[in-house]
Amino acid sequence: MELRRLIKLPLIITGVLIFSAFVPVLQVFVLVLNAGFLYPFEMITNVEPSFIQPVVNAIFSVLLLTLYYFSSRMIARILTSVGFVFFTLPVLIYPIAEKLSEEGPYFLQFIVVGIMTGAILLIITYLKTKIAK
Repeated sequence: MELRRLIKLPLIITGVLIFSAFVPVLQVFVLVLNAGFLYPFEMITNVEPSFIQPVVNAIFSVLLLTLYYFSSRMIARILTSVGFVFFTLPVLIYPIAEKLSEEGPYFLQFIVVGIMTGAILLIITYLKTKIAK
């Protein structure tokens, strides 16, 4: 029963990311907000943005994924999973966008990234329930 209750949030997030891939307003909004969040890091470090963005996003993704794993209240799980999506989408979208052909459908990269992000949350949730037993 515990797994069934905990798995709803990652499934909802995965579904939202997959369905919003066809009109990627949400993904573009996340990418623009993420670039705005990372701008101070670029100014402080004077490092090229193509280097600092994946590093900072990966650090915050791992941090929020760890907080998601250890969260016990639903509001904490919601906030950490949304933050995880906020930092993981840009980490995954740029390499995948380079690999996929531009002649293909525009929504394919967003679907792949949505499934990957949701799969990470599902795996962590599954591990949380199996390790807790």
